[in-house]
Amino acid sequence: MAPAKETVASVTGIAAENCNSPNALHVMIATTVAGQPGSATIVISMGYQGAPGTGTIDKIVRSLRPAS
Repeated sequence: MAPAKETVASVTGIAAENCNSPNALHVMIATTVAGQPGSATIVISMGYQGAPGTGTIDKIVRSLRPAS
């Protein structure tokens, strides 16, 4: 597995409605998988009242392991 690349984007000014918040946090992680063509992308999005904090995103990312 190649090293992963992580991009974090904080978005503001979203038109708020009943189902969304005016702010959102997106974390995108891209990597390759040994023996497989192409890449794998993981997207974690948060931006609603009561959403877990960025510490939870860090825990999710640290828990990622290659399949054996």
